[in-house]
Amino acid sequence: MLTLTNEYLPRYRAFLARIDKHSSCYQPKRLEQFQQTRDEVQDYLNQLQGLISSQNQAQGQGEAYAALMAINIGQSRAAVLVNLLETSKLCFVIQAMPEVAQDILRLEGLMAEGLPEMLEAANLSASEPEGLAHSESSLNDISAAESSIDASDLNGTVIESADASRTDYNAAGPATSGSTSANSDKLNQQDEALDACIAQQVSQLGLTSAQTLTVLSCRLSSTSVSLKRLSKLSNLELLSLQGGVLADLSALASLNHLSMLSIEQSQIISFGDLKSLKSNLSFSEVDSQDWQALADAQAESIAIMSPTRCEALKPLANQPNVALLYKGLSPQAMADLMQRQASMQGLTIMTDCPAP
Repeated sequence: MLTLTNEYLPRYRAFLARIDKHSSCYQPKRLEQFQQTRDEVQDYLNQLQGLISSQNQAQGQGEAYAALMAINIGQSRAAVLVNLLETSKLCFVIQAMPEVAQDILRLEGLMAEGLPEMLEAANLSASEPEGLAHSESSLNDISAAESSIDASDLNGTVIESADASRTDYNAAGPATSGSTSANSDKLNQQDEALDACIAQQVSQLGLTSAQTLTVLSCRLSSTSVSLKRLSKLSNLELLSLQGGVLADLSALASLNHLSMLSIEQSQIISFGDLKSLKSNLSFSEVDSQDWQALADAQAESIAIMSPTRCEALKPLANQPNVALLYKGLSPQAMADLMQRQASMQGLTIMTDCPAP
């Protein structure tokens, strides 16, 4: 895994230098997080043999347990590294799609130019078999469907289609009725912005419906955003959200296939009921006063990195069923914390904050 990460980092750095700085995929701080996590995992692997020896040769139960907990933390950091690789993989796919679409259009043009010569050479201009006629018709249908793509956008990150937006708007959820109040107008604008992001990625990935999306990455504005329409995307496996004020995350709990949820640079007012959400949760540079709500989560793993206020994690750390593995935690304190957590079948949460 480290070998893969070391090969990947230079390419990710070059990728960030190449893409539009306004793209949701332009996240230079993620590169720093990659490097830091990679170094932590490397330190863990360097110490692993010693930890195993300490665990086997320890005279007391406390020493052996502390060594075991250090191994567990190292494995958790490795899991964070895998999650970072997974979330960034989505951006590579999204950014590559316009270039792929351009190549497809170029290929279709060449095929269309050569088709008359092929027909004439085969002496089929007068009597055309049904299969070939169907192929030519399909080719024209594809060209017509993709003609709405603006060629100037093919080198960027946005490929939008009015028809795709309307189709996906209905697929993701019913349109909200107009309202005369300013607050309702803002909410409608945010719903439309989220719908536009969904429609854009449906178009970029060459899908016919939002229901078939398995990955989604959206950059949100600073105003309040409702995530209810995401509950309709039942096949989502990886979801990445950046920015915005998120009123409630409970709508995501119904996504049974979601394996990775990454939220960055957002404000979360309430986490809501996440008992049904079994995915890996990653929060980076997130502001919230409701961290203690995560104590009831049933997630596979939870990582809280660089929150805007580390002191806001104190209520979470005080939850009896939570083991908050913070920066600088001593092996003995770690052992005591994990032993208490294990006896209660509680939750382990990683953070790079100091002791709250």
